[in-house]
Amino acid sequence: MLKLKYLKEGIGDEPEVKNISRTARIEYEKLKLTAEGCNPQIKRESKDIMGEVSKTHDAIHTLDKAISNLEMELAAARAAQDYLLNGSPVSDSVKIAESGRRRKYLMVVGINTAFSSRKRRDSVRATWMPQGDKRKKLEAEKGIIIRFVIGHSATSGGILDRAIEAEEKKHGDLLRLEHVEGYLELSEKTKTYFATVVALWDADFYVKVDDDVHVNIATLGATLARHWSKRMVYIGCMKSGPVLAQKLSVIPLSVGTIWLTVTNQQENSSYGDLKFINFNGLKYMVCISAICGGYALLAAIASWIRCLVSKAWFFFVSDQIVAYLILTSGAAVSEILYLAYNGDKTVTWSEACNSYGKFCSRMKVALILHGLALCCFIVLSLISAFRAFSVFQPPVSSKEVEG
Repeated sequence: MLKLKYLKEGIGDEPEVKNISRTARIEYEKLKLTAEGCNPQIKRESKDIMGEVSKTHDAIHTLDKAISNLEMELAAARAAQDYLLNGSPVSDSVKIAESGRRRKYLMVVGINTAFSSRKRRDSVRATWMPQGDKRKKLEAEKGIIIRFVIGHSATSGGILDRAIEAEEKKHGDLLRLEHVEGYLELSEKTKTYFATVVALWDADFYVKVDDDVHVNIATLGATLARHWSKRMVYIGCMKSGPVLAQKLSVIPLSVGTIWLTVTNQQENSSYGDLKFINFNGLKYMVCISAICGGYALLAAIASWIRCLVSKAWFFFVSDQIVAYLILTSGAAVSEILYLAYNGDKTVTWSEACNSYGKFCSRMKVALILHGLALCCFIVLSLISAFRAFSVFQPPVSSKEVEG
């Protein structure tokens, strides 16, 4: 190596070569000392090199993860492509699009469903959703497309995905989204659904319903036809229905209970005045009614706040607590009424309602309103419990996978 350099440059003489050889020998001694661990500076450089090696290893690990994710996305994209070109009845619209013109449909109805909702899907298929040639005829003649909408499981290619793929081969009425299923991701799933169907089909209306809703297609078509001339119209019932109505109905029931109880008093010339503050049970019911009405108002407002809608566990626990408190206060007032009407000498209670009939009547009405509020919260507790526990999906049996 040294000789080649010397010949290439064409300068220097033999002594210079010796000097170069001596320099090379010195460098060799330095390398030898480094190998023996006698140079601290070289040690630090060695540690730096090990750090760079560790960083490189981490980068390779991250790259492997990225490649794995890309492979999963590629597999999903291929499955979607096969669905569009081979397994979906919309292949005719794809062919029309390839010729330079897309067919115009009246509406696309997406039925939001989950892996654990096979029975619901079968119920929809058996009632209002046409099957086979009837569904194709509905698309061709009426321009109405109906599909179940579902994403993928967290484990790509797992038993849940295989069950859905088998169901799709049998019925051909599912639309798979590039979305990981989860109860807390429903908003993102809805956005993905609308983006997907707009890209697939050119329709006047895009509809989203749940798989526990039975739709009258004729009535829906007639309703949408009345709005056909309106541009960018949005029709929905996102903030109405029994859940919100029950939350709001609790408020006047609680206010009525409080007003009837607080203003309840009666004078008696023989026994004196009787007021609600004379009974701890009535004061307890007033406090619980105030808590109940305030919570119902906050819960109704929270249903409009996006970040709070997904807090299913919070509302589940809160509904259970409020329902329990209403039950305890109602039980306390019921006991007071029983003793006031019937008396009990063992606890020195006389039949007070004989002398304070008006007071007892108002207390009875307040208790009825309190009981109605309890019924509302029992229903709300059941609904919130379903929402909270529906996050956990039951395992799919092998029969469903094979079927």
